[in-house]
Amino acid sequence: MTTAGIIDDRAADRSFNSRRMLGNCFPHSGSKNRKSFPLVDISESEEAYMLRAELPGFVKGDLDVVYEDQMLILRGKRRPNSDRGHVLQSERFFGEFERLFRLGEKVDPSKFNARYRDGVLTVSIPKSKKPGVLEIKVN
Repeated sequence: MTTAGIIDDRAADRSFNSRRMLGNCFPHSGSKNRKSFPLVDISESEEAYMLRAELPGFVKGDLDVVYEDQMLILRGKRRPNSDRGHVLQSERFFGEFERLFRLGEKVDPSKFNARYRDGVLTVSIPKSKKPGVLEIKVN
């Protein structure tokens, strides 16, 4: 039986169902209506976790994926089009976002891979091959 390897930082100190992956968003736009941005799906196989974030309209160079202190951090910014003219209504998100995920110790950061294609950021998070428990024979 495996346990969840990714949880949101805010929920790290609460009890949670180990098979449920949670997310947390800290948008810098000041909008209180945004619960989670970007929307994220997280799946697990025997070899890796796969995180997919919906980020349509972003430029690849404006997206950052950082791993630090067992945290996977997604950051980005989307700038409004300069040819917008007089805006009558604006529902699309512009500005900066940051979303954090706490990773378990059983991941291999040296093999992380991030790809942005067709408005979806995909981050592959391989699991570590290191055993969780190692029995040492006493000679």
